[in-house]
Amino acid sequence: MFSLLQSEFDKFYTINSIYGLSTSLTRRLCELGFIKGQKIKLIKKSLLGKVFLVEIRGYILSLRRNIIASIYVEK
Repeated sequence: MFSLLQSEFDKFYTINSIYGLSTSLTRRLCELGFIKGQKIKLIKKSLLGKVFLVEIRGYILSLRRNIIASIYVEK
């Protein structure tokens, strides 16, 4: 189990858990489909590396670096 921030681009991973975020933010991510067992792919990052694009459930979403670091995945 490792952070999505440490994963490679353009590969699918399975979400294992979300740690270290507020309850409201964790709930919002769950509503967007960030649940255990869901496939997720890291697409690209911004020039400064503060914003990342991820693909989940067929749509593309931009997330900040601290949120990406709190999502733990496995291959």
